[in-house]
Amino acid sequence: MQNTQYHSARLKHREINFQNNAPPNRFVFVLTNKCNLSCDFCFQHRKTLDGQLTADEWIRFSNSLPKGSHVTLTGGEPLIFREFGRVFHEINARHTTNIITNGTKFSQENIRMMASEPNFLTLSVSIDTIGNHNRKVSDVVYQQMLAHLDLLRMLRADLYGDRPTIDAKCVVTDDNANNLVSIFNHVFRDLKVDTLAFQFLKGSSLQHADRCFPFESIFFKPTPHIYNNSRLIFEQFESIRTILASDRLGNRRVYTHPQIYLFDEGAQNNTERFCEYLTTAQFSSEAHDRCYAPWESVHINANGDMFPCLAVKIGNVRQFVDIQEVYKGEPAVKFLDTIRDYGSVPACSRCGYLNPKGLCSKRI
Repeated sequence: MQNTQYHSARLKHREINFQNNAPPNRFVFVLTNKCNLSCDFCFQHRKTLDGQLTADEWIRFSNSLPKGSHVTLTGGEPLIFREFGRVFHEINARHTTNIITNGTKFSQENIRMMASEPNFLTLSVSIDTIGNHNRKVSDVVYQQMLAHLDLLRMLRADLYGDRPTIDAKCVVTDDNANNLVSIFNHVFRDLKVDTLAFQFLKGSSLQHADRCFPFESIFFKPTPHIYNNSRLIFEQFESIRTILASDRLGNRRVYTHPQIYLFDEGAQNNTERFCEYLTTAQFSSEAHDRCYAPWESVHINANGDMFPCLAVKIGNVRQFVDIQEVYKGEPAVKFLDTIRDYGSVPACSRCGYLNPKGLCSKRI
């Protein structure tokens, strides 16, 4: 299944950055680690961080980045960040952006604001059950979210045609394993999204976390969730692939993160390896392709701490001068050299950026 233009560009840039030992050009802004929901499966710490960045500090930092960088705005729930609109507008003046949100804080005002920015590329909304009842979202709020997505589609048609892309992210758990086909139908029929990503529970609390850990933590033995319904999940994916094969328009794009199943009509997916992957806690770097994530993006926590993909601090934006200088510093060099040497480490377990070997392949 063909990648989106946005994703293809990310893959291209990370390969170039890896070869040239250059810093990434994608920056993930954790505007706040607070959220208005309390999802049982959430991996974030969600404790108030001391010294959280103000709107002015976020804007100042974004203005210091190379022009044309890409910025992902996330949280917590980014739309509860005070002065979100001002930050969003200022960042889009220099860079392209996307937003990851639970969708419960949409309003006509912020939807119109999103639609008006030509540099806003992708809106990702979390949908794990029909109605997001697993997130304790009320029916009223969920229906309001659907109405706001309708408004966004109408506005983008009038303004920029196909921008922003509307993406749904579904966290796969044992609880929704029997409903993945229904969720697939719902997001494309009712939400009318452009893409759907099935995401699996992370294998380590260090991945994209809202707090930082000591460097040595990346080598600790991971404790990923052991799925009880792995075969059922595979069967649901097979049903979705059958539906996609009959899609004459071919405009529905579905992915998994990590890439352990391909929905392409000619793909070969290994049932036993798929189930083994979701039912073992063991991690081996040799069983995965080399990871390029540290050269793809850098995260900035709500308190300004910078880290690559695993939450190991490499700097803070309050002392930021230049991204090149950050990546020449001892913490960044140590982390990147380690990933170069090992390819991946135990804390990478089930990371969405990491590709396991032998689970799926496209038929040539």
